[in-house]
Amino acid sequence: VDIPFILIFISIIGLIGGKLMLIPTQAAALVVISSILISIPLMRAVKQSFVGSGQKAALLQETIAGAETIKSTTSQGYFIGRWQKYVAITASHAQESRYWSTLALLVSTVLISLATVGVVIWGVYLIRDGELTVGGLIACTILTGRALAPLGQIAAILIRYQQARCSLTALDDLMNTEDEIQKKGSIQIKNLKGEIELDKISFRYPEQSTDLFNNFSLKIHAGEKVAILGNIGSGKSTLLKLMQGLYTPTDGSVRIDNIDVRQLDLIDLRKQVGYLDQDPTLFFGTIRDNIALKAPWVDDNQILAAANLSGAIQFIGKDPKGFGFTIGENGKGLSGGQKQAIALARTLLIESGILLFDEPTASMDAQLERYFVEQMKSYCKNKTLVLTTYKNVLLELVNRIVVIQNGKIHMDGPKNEILTRLSTLSSGGA
Repeated sequence: VDIPFILIFISIIGLIGGKLMLIPTQAAALVVISSILISIPLMRAVKQSFVGSGQKAALLQETIAGAETIKSTTSQGYFIGRWQKYVAITASHAQESRYWSTLALLVSTVLISLATVGVVIWGVYLIRDGELTVGGLIACTILTGRALAPLGQIAAILIRYQQARCSLTALDDLMNTEDEIQKKGSIQIKNLKGEIELDKISFRYPEQSTDLFNNFSLKIHAGEKVAILGNIGSGKSTLLKLMQGLYTPTDGSVRIDNIDVRQLDLIDLRKQVGYLDQDPTLFFGTIRDNIALKAPWVDDNQILAAANLSGAIQFIGKDPKGFGFTIGENGKGLSGGQKQAIALARTLLIESGILLFDEPTASMDAQLERYFVEQMKSYCKNKTLVLTTYKNVLLELVNRIVVIQNGKIHMDGPKNEILTRLSTLSSGGA
C-alpha cells in the first residue's frame, strides 16, 4: 500500500529540491538490496525453525503414544534428552532468525537516518548556491522521512513473508500429493476370481539405497492357499502390501485377475480383498465401531458372524458391555491377542475373494489361535489365501509354501515337500 506513496514523495522531492531526490532514491535502493541479501540466511533460519518445531511435535506425539513403554524401560532420560535437544535446536534457529531480522531493521534504520542527514547537508549547500530555499529544504527533509519510513518495516515484513512462504510450501506439498484413488479410467471388477501375479517387480523403500526386491516374480492361482515364509526383514509384509495396492513397485507389475493393479479402482479392489496388517490399528470407540470400520452400514448379525469367525466373540461375550465396550486409543485396554481378533473380525466382516493375512495370530494364545484356524479351514475353502507366519499351526490352512530369502524365492512348492526340505536343512545345520 505504501509503495505508491514512496514514489510520489520522492517525485515531489525532485520537483522541490531537484538533485536532492537522488539521496532518498539511493537510500531506498540500498534498503531493498540489503533486505534481499539478508533474506537469504533469514529464509534458511526460518525453514530450519519450522523443521525443528515439526520434530518437537513428532517427538511429543511419539512419547505420549509410547508412555507405557518408556516407563517400563525406564528410558525417560533418553526422551527428555531428545526433547531438550530439539528445544535447543529450535531455539537456536529462532534466535538466528531474530538476529537476521534485527540486522535488517538496523541496516534500514541507519540508511534512513543517513539519508535524512544527507538531505540536510546537501540542502544547505543548495541554499548557499541559491538553488533551494529554507522552506524547500524543510519540505524535502520531511518528505524524505515520510518516503523512507515504510521501508523501516521491511524487516518485520520479511520474516512474516518467509514464514508464510514456508507454510504455503508445506501446504502445497500436501495438496499436490497424488491421489492414489481418483484416477480417470480406472477399472472396477466385481467378484474377483482371486488370481495374483507379481511379474518381474522391483521395489525399494524411499529411505533405502538398495532394492528389497529386484526382478521378483510370483504367481498365485485363484483359490490357492499360500504361506510366505522368510527371515525378519525379508520382505514378506511388503509383498502383501504390494498385492493390495498399498505399495507400488518401482518396476514390473502386480496383476489381479490378469489386470495391473494400477489400472484398478483401488477402493473397489480393497473392498474385495481382506487384508490384515502385521500391526493392526484400533481406534478410540466401541468394539462395534472398530469391527464395522470398513462397512458402517452392516447389521448386528454380520458383526456377530465376523466376531465368531475371528474368535473375538470368546471374550466379547463375557463382558457386560459386549460390543459396546469402549476401546482406548490404539487399542488401549485390550491384550495383543484381543486386538488381533477384533482386527481380524474387521477384515472378515465383508465377504472377500482374496485374503491377505500378515502374521494373523502372532499375539494370540494357543486356544484362541486353534479356534481361529478351525474357523478358517471351512471359511477359506473357495478363496485365495496368502499369509505370512512363523507358526506351524497356521500352515494347516495352506497347500503351498514360498520361502523368501534376500529378495528372491529360495523355495517354492507343495507344503509337505517344502516342510521336508526345511526339516532336512535344519537337521543338517544342527
